[in-house]
Amino acid sequence: MTLWPALAAFNLLLACVALGLYVRERQRQRHLTTRLSTVSLQVASRAERDELTGMLSRSGFDLVLERRAQATDGETGAFCVLYIALDNFALLHEALGQKSGNLMLREVSRRLGRCVDTTAEGCHVATGEFSLLINGALESGSACARR
Repeated sequence: MTLWPALAAFNLLLACVALGLYVRERQRQRHLTTRLSTVSLQVASRAERDELTGMLSRSGFDLVLERRAQATDGETGAFCVLYIALDNFALLHEALGQKSGNLMLREVSRRLGRCVDTTAEGCHVATGEFSLLINGALESGSACARR
């Protein structure tokens, strides 16, 4: 009969250890889930922005364009898309080097940003290629293109 209290105490001790391990594992899972969520948001944000120019990336621009197109009802909410390609940029990039080419791309993106209002969206589509999403009808797009 003296063996039963010792066995019960041992079982209780094992249960406490198992519960402690379970709680620790759940805390670790919550921490990892939170960290994964944070990293996921950072990756999504980086995917939508071009690190070199700060403009939208191609995928980010596609998302904005899709949302804008869905919101347009035909009469209000008109917008224009301007496409800008730098002639012979690849030759300049090769001749002057990557550092000079990157400086040029940053400067072009800065100047494009000055040509549009704060509601317009700019995109660095590819090397030497940009797109601008301008609010308004054709007149607004034409005015921006002239600037």
